[in-house]
Amino acid sequence: ALQSMDKMLMEADITPANLKRLGDNFQKLGTTVSQIGEVGDVVKSTSDFSAKTKEATSAMSSLRDAYTTSANTMSNFNDAADSAKGFHTQVQVLTKNLSSLNTIYEMELNESNNHLNTLNSFYGKLAEASQVMIGTVSDAEKAKEQIGTLANNLGKLNQVYGNMLSAMQGR
Repeated sequence: ALQSMDKMLMEADITPANLKRLGDNFQKLGTTVSQIGEVGDVVKSTSDFSAKTKEATSAMSSLRDAYTTSANTMSNFNDAADSAKGFHTQVQVLTKNLSSLNTIYEMELNESNNHLNTLNSFYGKLAEASQVMIGTVSDAEKAKEQIGTLANNLGKLNQVYGNMLSAMQGR
């Protein structure tokens, strides 16, 4: 802001020399006014006064231009501040929207995690059931073998009883 003010003062040609000149001119104006009291010097004083007034008017015009430039710059600063406020508001809305999206993402992530845990549990139970079925098949094969052995032994036993009956009948 100070650089902008310095720039405006330079563009308006408000320098220490010009301000000194303005001060000097005001002093000369005061001197001229005190000299107006002399009637003989009225014409000369009026001429000097007119010249000094023109110089003062010129200096005041430069000062007015500098103040106008300064006012325009301040207006531009106000516009920039308003734009910054609008940007800040938009960033706040964006932050709120991102927060909402983050919350939704977290909920989806938790739900996906729950589904994954459910699937892992299901696959664990499925693996247990598969092991039970494998054991059942093995047990069924053993039972089949034992039933076969039992049937074979029954057949042999029937033969022994048959032979015993035949031997008893032959007596």
